[in-house]
Amino acid sequence: MIETIHPRPICPDSRTPFRTSIAESKENAIAEFRQCTNRTMVFTDGSSTNGKVGAATSLYVDFTHVATLRYHLGNNTEHTVFEAEAVGLILVAQLLLTRNEASFPATIFADNQAVIRSGVRPTAKPGHYLLFRFRNLVRHLMDQKDLDNNSISLNWIAGRTEIEGNKLADREAKLAATRKDMTSPRRDLPKNLRKRLPCSTSTIKQVHDAHIQAKWNDEWKKSTRYAHIRALDPAHTPKSFLRLTGSLCKKHTAIYVQLRTGHTPLNKHLNWIKKSAMPNCLQCGGDQIETVHHFLFDCTRYDREHHILQQKMGHNALSMSHLLLDKSAQQALFQYINSTILSDGL
Repeated sequence: MIETIHPRPICPDSRTPFRTSIAESKENAIAEFRQCTNRTMVFTDGSSTNGKVGAATSLYVDFTHVATLRYHLGNNTEHTVFEAEAVGLILVAQLLLTRNEASFPATIFADNQAVIRSGVRPTAKPGHYLLFRFRNLVRHLMDQKDLDNNSISLNWIAGRTEIEGNKLADREAKLAATRKDMTSPRRDLPKNLRKRLPCSTSTIKQVHDAHIQAKWNDEWKKSTRYAHIRALDPAHTPKSFLRLTGSLCKKHTAIYVQLRTGHTPLNKHLNWIKKSAMPNCLQCGGDQIETVHHFLFDCTRYDREHHILQQKMGHNALSMSHLLLDKSAQQALFQYINSTILSDGL
């Protein structure tokens, strides 16, 4: 079961059935909480614990805990914390709808700003169908209790505060995440949470991408080119190469790729692809194979260029790893190549 993402979950002229408030800072959020005069407050939270995802909501009336609802979503390979936070809002609406102790106006406190903003106007994104359900429950609540749009407020409260309701919701959400049997009784849940939720498209994509990446890594390690690259750069990663070449033009990036892989217009490679009659170096007239190492360090044709390179870089000019891995060697390396016949082929 995979969630269905509707292209237009709400009508363009639909009004939000609740007010929202997101303070500029944690301190301001706590100050807003302390200034709240509503008798009914509801705290909600979502949690991912030990690979499991859960949500919980705690209702307070006159600063006294009245009721708590918990819901276990499942594995974090199927659901996200965003979904858990949205489920928490659905549980809030259920408590306000079914508990006679609840009075209005009421204030909901959630510690996820993304869910609050998305709740104002759900869009065609993963998990937003749950916010659409929350809005419908709030509308049903307003009809049942004859309320207006100012009767319910959804406020941001910073997580990990010393506020009792916030701490309780956090503990209960972690408890709901750990075990499926910690979900509240089915009769206490809203109808749209009485069966298993469909899997999130976000987590399915993440799991698929991780599987493909792991498979690629396994195949790459079996490649003969892997040993060559590892010998040059034991800590090689795609990101390390991007850091090395991120600010370079296409030509200079291509030079790095060719020198590191050996696929250069040097006779060893040209002979291998049948573009040269022999793999020997014709520049120095010797019988040595014209490899990248020979070109950078041994070819007598470029003794002068080797000397200039060593004057600039010292002993580092004799290190293949330094020349092809260190950013500080880029300018000297490109100047060396530009002064040789290889610059015409690269």
